[in-house]
Amino acid sequence: MEEEKWPRVRLGVSLPAARGVNIYVPIPETVEYVRRDIPLLPSRSLALGRVMFVLERRSGELLGIHSYVKTSRWKTEGVGEPPEPDAEGALFLEYPGDKDLTFFKAEPDFRYHEDLKALRITFLEGTRLAFQVADCLMVGADEKGRLTEVWMLRLPLATE
Repeated sequence: MEEEKWPRVRLGVSLPAARGVNIYVPIPETVEYVRRDIPLLPSRSLALGRVMFVLERRSGELLGIHSYVKTSRWKTEGVGEPPEPDAEGALFLEYPGDKDLTFFKAEPDFRYHEDLKALRITFLEGTRLAFQVADCLMVGADEKGRLTEVWMLRLPLATE
């Protein structure tokens, strides 16, 4: 991974955090974050390993997240609680290029907090700041502003 190219977080603090919902679908074992407060917009996609971020084509504002990974690969041991947010606002991801699909090689770590029904997806270590970017979503950034993790909050597993 080239450090200077890794997606960076930009928080629109003058804009409200989004309203959305996190969804788990048992077959084919997907998790999704879906915005509920905006109409469909032209988009582009950013893939970090098995996690796809759907972004507004021009601004890079987050519209959704999709991931296809078996829950058997999620860890449930040693999962801490989500951090208190340092700020709140709309999430924009910035990275070089403007292709409809950009892929970064990554091996995200999936950890599920069963009591809180929260999924932590870690891309990089070193989270310094946490941002509430939706009523059910938080992201972390390191000291260089790089995206380090995503917390999908209120994500019940409908496996029963």
